[in-house]
Amino acid sequence: MNGFWPIPPQTGPIRRYRVAGDRRLFDGPLLERSQRQALGILCGLRNYPVAAGYLAGNPLALHRSRSTFTACTRRIERYLDHALWQRVLDSMERWPRDTPRECQHYERSRWLVRRLYHAALCASEAAHAKAADFFQRRGRWWLHVVGKGGAEGQVPVSDALMAEFARNRAFAARCRRPRPMKNPRP
Repeated sequence: MNGFWPIPPQTGPIRRYRVAGDRRLFDGPLLERSQRQALGILCGLRNYPVAAGYLAGNPLALHRSRSTFTACTRRIERYLDHALWQRVLDSMERWPRDTPRECQHYERSRWLVRRLYHAALCASEAAHAKAADFFQRRGRWWLHVVGKGGAEGQVPVSDALMAEFARNRAFAARCRRPRPMKNPRP
């Protein structure tokens, strides 16, 4: 050889270690974390045919998400009882509205807080929502939102939220109701 690739050393202990039987690869069941890692690898391998359209779904992904859901014991509660919600509204009613700028700030904040509460939106979903995202289907108003990872969804809109929408639009001297979309999203 020309010396660029070194010749691997031929040592005896490595070969003897493999042949001698001192090492036992599968001597007992896999640990829990090793099982999770193996399932994660298999799930990743099955995701490619699903993404390419060869398979309809990945049953390993369902198993994995179910096991992580049961392992999660901490639950985040996003709920305000009626008394606490009323306290928030009363506090907002005490905001100053003497100047046009203060009135604008009050109306915008009122609309934002009520939209977050009535539609149960995350902050990022509310930030990206536009008036054109409201649409009507079978006599009910809906809001099209885009969540984490680009996941799209429709949120039902209450009559109280539509009344707040009309109030906010009237303050901004715009049309009180959203224009109906020609092709609402499915």
